Amino acid sequence: MPAPYKKLSVINVFGDGFSQEIDVVTLAIQMGEIKKMNKWYSFNDQKLGHGIFSAKEYLESHQSIFLTFKPITRESRQFY
Repeated sequence: MPAPYKKLSVINVFGDGFSQEIDVVTLAIQMGEIKKMNKWYSFNDQKLGHGIFSAKEYLESHQSIFLTFKPITRESRQFY
């Protein structure tokens, strides 16, 4: 059961539903794996995109990068 008074932030994309890529990006930002400067998202000095939706599209087209983040973020939240 979640702790009381904690806020949950979820992005539901119209026509697409909940996006694993957006969830992975937001968790990786919280963990410090992905850097966010203004609206630019980057990983290891490589730009992922300008805005969360372009970073989502980048991870959709580059599945190898997405698959490196997915287990790290799942382990951090203890989803096995």
